[in-house]
Amino acid sequence: MCTCCGKDGKRKNLYLTEYDANAVASERRFVTGITMHVYRCPEGGGWHITSNQRQW
Repeated sequence: MCTCCGKDGKRKNLYLTEYDANAVASERRFVTGITMHVYRCPEGGGWHITSNQRQW
């Protein structure tokens, strides 16, 4: 289980595949206009999305 947290202190969503994370990132870009980036969870076992360019 991933314990990664976002800037709000809440746990980040963990996506099992890079494809799944990219699908959510693309949808959020479309809805919000904010570019989202996909990166591998540093704890392993999945992928996260972020709007923070320094994270990825």
